[in-house]
Amino acid sequence: MKMEDLRRVFESLGYDDVRTVQSSGNVLFETRKSATSTLTRRIEDALAEAFGYRISVVLRTRDELERLLGANPFDKVDVAPGTRTHVTFLKEPANDAELPSSEEFDVLGVFDGAVCSVVHPSGTT
Repeated sequence: MKMEDLRRVFESLGYDDVRTVQSSGNVLFETRKSATSTLTRRIEDALAEAFGYRISVVLRTRDELERLLGANPFDKVDVAPGTRTHVTFLKEPANDAELPSSEEFDVLGVFDGAVCSVVHPSGTT
C-alpha cells in the first residue's frame, strides 16, 4: 500500500498531524480520544474499507514511545556498518522467555510492549 493512501485514511478519520514513517506502515497522528481499544477498532475498520482486507493495528501512545526512548535499549549495541536495529511493537504482552533466538540477530528483550532486536552484518555476531 502507498503511504499517501494510508495517510489519507487516518486524515479521513479526523486525526491531526498525520504522518507516515518512511515505507514502514507506521503512522504518527494526534487525537484527543484516548480509548485505545476504540481507536484501534475504528482504524482497523477504516483500513479494511479502504484497502479491501483486514489489517491488524497496534497503537502506542506518545508516553509509551517516550518511555521506550528513555529506556535506550540499544545503548550497549556495537554499531558497525550494516548493523540494523529494530523495534517490533506487540499487540499482546510477551516476556523474554517467549522470544525467538537466531544466529542472524540478537533479541535484546521486551521493553514496554516492544521487542528490541539487532541484526548484525554477516560475520560480526
